[in-house]
Amino acid sequence: MKKSELRQLIKEELLKEAKDYWRLPKNVIGNVLYPLTFDINTLYKSVNKGNDLNIEHLESIVTIIESIRKSAKRFKAGIEPDKGY
Repeated sequence: MKKSELRQLIKEELLKEAKDYWRLPKNVIGNVLYPLTFDINTLYKSVNKGNDLNIEHLESIVTIIESIRKSAKRFKAGIEPDKGY
C-alpha cells in the first residue's frame, strides 16, 4: 500500500469518528459576541458591588445570547465551512 493510499484511508477513518460541529459567523463574533462581553462584565461588576439586579439588563443579555444561538450553523464533520464562518 502506498503512503498516499494509507493517508487517505486514515483520513477517511478519522472523518467517520469525527462529530458534527457548530460555528458562528465572523460578523456575529465581532459585532455581537464581543460587545456582549462588556454587557456581562458590567452586570457582574454591578451585582458584585451589592447593587440590585437590573432585570431589564439581564433580559437584554439573554435576548442577545438567544440571537447568537440562532445564528450558529451546524457543519458535518469533514466539511470545511464558508469563509464567513
